[in-house]
Amino acid sequence: ARVAKHVTAYEVDEDLKPVLADTLSPYDNIEIIWQDFLTCDIKTKVQELREQYGSVSVCANLPYYITTPVLFRLFEEAPDIPYITVMVQKEVGERFAAGVNTQEYGALSVEAQTLYDVRKLFNVPARSFNPSPNVDSVIIQFARRSETVDPEDLQKFFTFVKACFRQRRKTVYNNLRD
Repeated sequence: ARVAKHVTAYEVDEDLKPVLADTLSPYDNIEIIWQDFLTCDIKTKVQELREQYGSVSVCANLPYYITTPVLFRLFEEAPDIPYITVMVQKEVGERFAAGVNTQEYGALSVEAQTLYDVRKLFNVPARSFNPSPNVDSVIIQFARRSETVDPEDLQKFFTFVKACFRQRRKTVYNNLRD
């Protein structure tokens, strides 16, 4: 809020209304939408924000249990967002940023890296939070690649990639045969 023209935040926990009203009172550039991000009309919202402010970037501390659905929703429904910077569980972040021929490399890596340059910015140890979670976190940045891909072809490609990695211990041939 200190550096952005506008901040739109999604929150499902309405018990936070008084806390956020107090914490965010010095800022008049914050819009809180009391809705689950996974159920909102993201295409319309991004278009509305782009028309009003020129560009849209995403910065979030994602709940770990919905990290992948949130990111893939953004990847698929908001392809014109140039930067997505998120804090995620360390193991998941490492899978998104994994290089070829590493143990972490899989469908998440291929799908994300097809559309984005993925960079791990820095680790956030569990002790940084109170109470401390049981896992460390990492800040990951996705910078959209400039190539355009036909959405239908992209869906077909992602279906193929998921099939290739369906069971990690099987060969690609056996995964695709199934």
